[in-house]
Amino acid sequence: MSDSKHKRWLLGELPALVSAGVLDNDAARRLREHYQSAANGQSLGMVLLGILGAALIGFGIILLFAHNWAQWTREMRTLMSFVPLLAGQVAVAWTLLRRRESALWREASGVFLTLAIGASIALVEQTYHYGSGDPASFLMVWSLLALPLIYLLDSSAVALLYWAGLCGWALCAQKWRPDAVWFWPLLVVSLPHVWRHLRSDTAGLRSAWLLWGLGISLVYGLLVAFDYLWWGWRLLVTSSLFAAALLASNRWLAPLPGKGNRPARQFGVLGIATISLLLAFETPQLWLHYHYQSWQWNELAASAAVLWLLMLLYAVLWAQAWRQRDPLELLWGASPLVVLAVCWLVQPGVYAAGAEGAMLVANVYVFVLSVMTLRSGMHRTNMARLNGGMGMLCLLILIRFFDSDLPFLLRGIVFVLIGAAFLFANWRLRRRMLA
Repeated sequence: MSDSKHKRWLLGELPALVSAGVLDNDAARRLREHYQSAANGQSLGMVLLGILGAALIGFGIILLFAHNWAQWTREMRTLMSFVPLLAGQVAVAWTLLRRRESALWREASGVFLTLAIGASIALVEQTYHYGSGDPASFLMVWSLLALPLIYLLDSSAVALLYWAGLCGWALCAQKWRPDAVWFWPLLVVSLPHVWRHLRSDTAGLRSAWLLWGLGISLVYGLLVAFDYLWWGWRLLVTSSLFAAALLASNRWLAPLPGKGNRPARQFGVLGIATISLLLAFETPQLWLHYHYQSWQWNELAASAAVLWLLMLLYAVLWAQAWRQRDPLELLWGASPLVVLAVCWLVQPGVYAAGAEGAMLVANVYVFVLSVMTLRSGMHRTNMARLNGGMGMLCLLILIRFFDSDLPFLLRGIVFVLIGAAFLFANWRLRRRMLA
């Protein structure tokens, strides 16, 4: 039964076996899940190898051109500039005609053509000195030309490359504000691809990649495309995104099969922990005072739309979380409220010891959050949660040591004690799991 053809044959026979009474519905479901997960694992490896192979071929062709570029005439350079593009179009056309159902061919040909588009544009610009070396224009044209391939080939790898191009363009376009606000509508046009795969296969690895890529792009956009915003607003809206991802993972997104992992949950936990530990330092309380004075109407409109959309989503999910009364989930989800309190405290004239008070709020929040996470990991025999809570607690202590003048001997003793406690907690939990 290891042959893929035999597995497909068995999966096709399951409905007939259920109808004939040979198998019940539960047995058929278990067989389908077992062989589909094995087939998906094999196909995933093939897709990854195909994407890697296409990328290596594309880069190899570019290097071959670079080796002989100086010896070619302008006409020869122009001709060779379109060779990768034509080869990529032929590969995509063949895929659509003969291998439309193959994820391997769709992803590989899509990646190759996407890289070929960028290479051809760069080679033509270098030959005729078109574009004046403007990286923002280059990335924008490249991204827009690659966008149709996401839907033409149903390629998630191209979607990831498209988001990477948008992020690079936003970084280059900052100096020409307010152009960077176009990051958001350009990101939105790729979301139907994500929504389609989340609906059809919420727990699949493709959905996990898309969620991680989309999450990183959103954070990048909030921090870079909104560079004109006060840092406090950027932290508030970013923490709202992380909290919404964490809360949504428990209600809208299923765990990955066999692992219990939720990409959105991992993304939210990592982001909340990072922002909370960042605010535990003394330095962030100082640069939160800085305000930008220059505004454009479309900047303000884009900022308000994204801010209120994320805040509304966070409020809805927070209200749903209250119904379940999970203290740990509510504590993690309270991160935007903590950021709001910190930003309010550091404002001049609000509180006499603004920076110290804000740092105290952030430190207390991280301490309670790490202790509650550690306690939940011990209670539920969850090794990942136990180590996560212990890790946050260790980082908090490390931060406090950097901000204090304690002698090295005392710091060394405390770190040894923390390491011993870390090992002891893992040993106790492993014994409980094996008992």
